[in-house]
Amino acid sequence: MKYLSEDKWKSVLLDTLAWPTTSLPRELEYMLYLSYDDLSPHLKQCFLYCSLFPRGHKIIERTITEMWASEGFITTSSLEYELEDKAIEYYRELIKRNFIDPKETHSLTGYMCSMNNVVRSFAQYMAREEALTVQREQQIENIGGQSNLLRRLYIESTESMPVEWAALQKLVSLRVLIINCKINFKTGDSLSSFSSLRVLHIVRLSESDSLVRSLCQLKHLRYLYLYDSDISRLPDDIDRMKFLQYIGIVNCKRFVQLPDNIIKLRQLRSLDLVGSSVDVVPRGFGSLTNLRSLFGFPVHTDDKDQGWCSLEELAPLYLLRSLRLEGIQKVDASHLAAKAMISSKHHLTSLQLNCSSISRSSNVSNLEQQLIQEVYEYLPPPRHLRTLVMEGYIGCRLPNWMWAPAAADFVHMRYMSLQNLASCTHLPDGLCQMPSLERLEINKAPLIRHVRSEFLHHDCLGYAFPKLQELVFDGMVEWRNWEWSNMQAMAALEVLLVKSCKLRSLPPGLSDHARALRRLVITGARLLGCLENFSSLVELEICIGTELIRISNLPRLQKLTVKICPKLEVLEGVPALTSLMVEDYRMKTLPDYLRCVCPRYLTLDCTIKLLKSISMGANGSEWVKISHIQHVKAYAEDGGYPRKCSVIYTREPFSFEAMLDLEGIPYM
Repeated sequence: MKYLSEDKWKSVLLDTLAWPTTSLPRELEYMLYLSYDDLSPHLKQCFLYCSLFPRGHKIIERTITEMWASEGFITTSSLEYELEDKAIEYYRELIKRNFIDPKETHSLTGYMCSMNNVVRSFAQYMAREEALTVQREQQIENIGGQSNLLRRLYIESTESMPVEWAALQKLVSLRVLIINCKINFKTGDSLSSFSSLRVLHIVRLSESDSLVRSLCQLKHLRYLYLYDSDISRLPDDIDRMKFLQYIGIVNCKRFVQLPDNIIKLRQLRSLDLVGSSVDVVPRGFGSLTNLRSLFGFPVHTDDKDQGWCSLEELAPLYLLRSLRLEGIQKVDASHLAAKAMISSKHHLTSLQLNCSSISRSSNVSNLEQQLIQEVYEYLPPPRHLRTLVMEGYIGCRLPNWMWAPAAADFVHMRYMSLQNLASCTHLPDGLCQMPSLERLEINKAPLIRHVRSEFLHHDCLGYAFPKLQELVFDGMVEWRNWEWSNMQAMAALEVLLVKSCKLRSLPPGLSDHARALRRLVITGARLLGCLENFSSLVELEICIGTELIRISNLPRLQKLTVKICPKLEVLEGVPALTSLMVEDYRMKTLPDYLRCVCPRYLTLDCTIKLLKSISMGANGSEWVKISHIQHVKAYAEDGGYPRKCSVIYTREPFSFEAMLDLEGIPYM
């Protein structure tokens, strides 16, 4: 078989590429171009769009897919196949092809990705004059020569280098304008120059009200998003912007009222008011039947007409896929909640039910608790819901649709978060019967003292929580006991986080049945005495375990972090341990258990006094505890600056370096 040389392969590749690459920089990979050339035309546009965001910027799935749709990149011929679904499919395809890298995921906004620097440089090169990212060291005036070609602009600068709005007004061909900087406005400045604009995304802009009067001149605008800005209103004649599909007024505290004419925007697909001060919607809001996403919808009851509640405006919105309600505690009669017809919204996959005013349980009357329980009974989600978030619930008992047997009907539920349960004393027994539940969070439930065996009740299933992968208990400050009773449960559990509680021990059933558990984080469980017998655990983090004495029999443990566990005496049965970190700025000597373990890497954060003893090496009393470890890095605070002083040691080949600034003289 005849093999071609590298130069020959490059020649063949360049001869076959449809796009001219004669000016392609040498440092950009030719194979990257080949992957790009394999994309469909729509995917190519979406990929190049990602390069508009600065290096290191998180590209949020929901945000960028709405921008793509606003620019017309997303097309679908099926009436049942949503525009947003197709956009997400494109986004996931770019992840699959490694054009963007997922860094984290959120149940409500989807994946958050970044773009590799080489890939981003390639995309910027391919976009050429049509897209530009202007950052702190650049001047907007420098792009004047390409004002007729530029279609997309992302601009940011420091407070000391504000951008003149007059310079932006020269860019008359812009379709996308993303601003994340201070702008200097002058009398008469407006948006009138941007007649072709489809996307306007503004972050932390002061004096944004000065642009409101000209906003309606953007007749082709599809996407309008303002974050943490001082805007107080939208134009009264906003109905002139007939193509608007996505509106976000997020974390804008001065924004208090929607214009009445917003109900005429029949193309509107998404409205996000989270963090604004809007507390009522115009009557007739239900005419926005094209809405797919509605966040921060204010629950309001008309004091002048007891027959009207804003919840009834939700009834006609049968296409809703995501819904967040705010201020449910304002409903003064439970039957009004039924008018929202939540359970009849067959497209709804994400629901957030929030009580805006969070009260301590001691300040909530029995009547208020009973009323909120009744209201929530009339807000049952549709059975196909995937994500449920409840925050600020003040009832003593969670609604019946979360208890067995009703909860078993939620066969598609994957994520649930229950936050700020001020008055609840028990967790419902129905959660474990949701067959698809993958992540469960219980956050701030101060009256729950026991997680009883009912939590793992599983009459309808072979075992409880069959697909649960991540479980979080946070802020259950009085939680003392976790009953298990040898029940088959949590076979798929991989991550467990336990924070701020009074647990004295983890149940043996957890270690016996959660055999897929790989990561365990325990923070602020001050009374926990020992942790042992987790056969699958790979990563363990213990923080503020003031009574912890023993860690043992973790045969697969590779990474261990111990922070402020002053009584820990025994660390054994960890043969696979590779990385150990010990942090306590109050310990006077190194713990004796270090003699019994042999991780490859040890990191110590301690006092300067202890670090000085370590820096003496074989002449110091602490050396015998760590000299057998291959790599040791020890740090201490100096003048409030952590890790300024250090000792770095390698056993083979021997290397020892100490840097202590106690008297300005390094110890070498």
